[in-house]
Amino acid sequence: MSAMRGWRWLAVLGPVVLTACSDGGGGGKNSAPVEEKNPAVSNPTYYEHVAQILNDNCVSCHQAGGIAPFPLDDYGSASMRAAVIGSVTRARSMPPFLVDNSGACNTFQDARWLSDNDITTLSNWAEQGAPAGDTPAQPPQAAQMPGLAPAEISATASMAEAYVPQGQPPDNPGDDYRCFIIDPGITDQDKYLTAFEAVPGNSALVHHMILFALNTAAAEQAAQQLDAADAGPGYTCFGDSGLDNSFAGEVTMVAGWAPGVKVTRYPSGTGVLLVKDRKLVLQVHYNLDNGDGSDQSAMRLALSAAVQKQALILPLADTKMVLPAGQTDTKFTARYTLPVQLLSAQIHGVFPHMHTLGRSLTVENTTSGGAKQCLAQVPRWDFNWQQFFFYDESKPAVRVHAGDTLSVTCSYDTRSRSEPVAWGNGTRDEMCVNFFYVTP
Repeated sequence: MSAMRGWRWLAVLGPVVLTACSDGGGGGKNSAPVEEKNPAVSNPTYYEHVAQILNDNCVSCHQAGGIAPFPLDDYGSASMRAAVIGSVTRARSMPPFLVDNSGACNTFQDARWLSDNDITTLSNWAEQGAPAGDTPAQPPQAAQMPGLAPAEISATASMAEAYVPQGQPPDNPGDDYRCFIIDPGITDQDKYLTAFEAVPGNSALVHHMILFALNTAAAEQAAQQLDAADAGPGYTCFGDSGLDNSFAGEVTMVAGWAPGVKVTRYPSGTGVLLVKDRKLVLQVHYNLDNGDGSDQSAMRLALSAAVQKQALILPLADTKMVLPAGQTDTKFTARYTLPVQLLSAQIHGVFPHMHTLGRSLTVENTTSGGAKQCLAQVPRWDFNWQQFFFYDESKPAVRVHAGDTLSVTCSYDTRSRSEPVAWGNGTRDEMCVNFFYVTP
């Protein structure tokens, strides 16, 4: 069996039930600590020191019309929240970037990760009363996030009509998860998705978007049946495309977006297959805490007829997971030993996923010789800020080989539950998953 055929075989078998246990995951040190580019400032002012930190890391969300509930793009709005800024940056709950980018367990591209020195500068500014300093002739400018160039856009996956989101009581009165079937118009031949740009129609409401490929006629028909049975545009879904586990391998995640990331480019020379004449499903998570209104979102797609290496987005999970109730810190581990047909593979990125009881997550590889390799650590899980995290391409490639064992270990706080919590797509269910962006 060729390496590619073995890889296709793994794509089908990857999501099946894996061995579960209750031990935690370790954390090997794979990278040197991230260099501190700017020194900490003992007596910072807004215009000289703080504005640029906020503009580079926060203002893409914290501006008028953004997903954040308040702006931070001028001295008045930032100074009145100086204490909060100091607190949440020290806790690293903001800027939202789930994986540890310190270098203790790899470093990642486009990381919204403040240096320790920047955090100290913000804390000092807050503690000293948020001084403004001298107003410059040209105020610091917020970092701009360019979109795809017009020539790069091959197709647009757009909602066919506007949708007015509704809350989903009783579990999610402020949230709506809606799936929309979209025809990307790929009719001539199979294509490869190499980059995409999220275009939220209502930035105040759209919290994240995930694009799924319906790779078979049966999966497409099942999605259409869900759409027809639900009044209004699209259909209700939570966590994924809304199709059940019987379609595992026939529905694949091909793109994911969260606020603060405008364009995602897959690692150079790679792309994800989109089958011709097949439709897509765009899942949109709406957050109604920021207001109401309608939305008509889209994703602009950069497609290629060929790539050097076809990438797959493969899940590692164990659907037999059951969590005991009433626990402060209960752990669950899913493992998968790579088969001999795989030979070897490069992991380019990770997409960890849990629901609302999740607290932390570790992704590891244990080599056939017993050595542990930390792939990603999520020290503070936040359900609201999920996305793909791609490794820094300037560092050595992360590779795995036949006989290695991949694992994802999730930690949960189940004190709010009086009954065991099982695997499922519902809000009150849980998951422990990591998606790998890989090439053979």
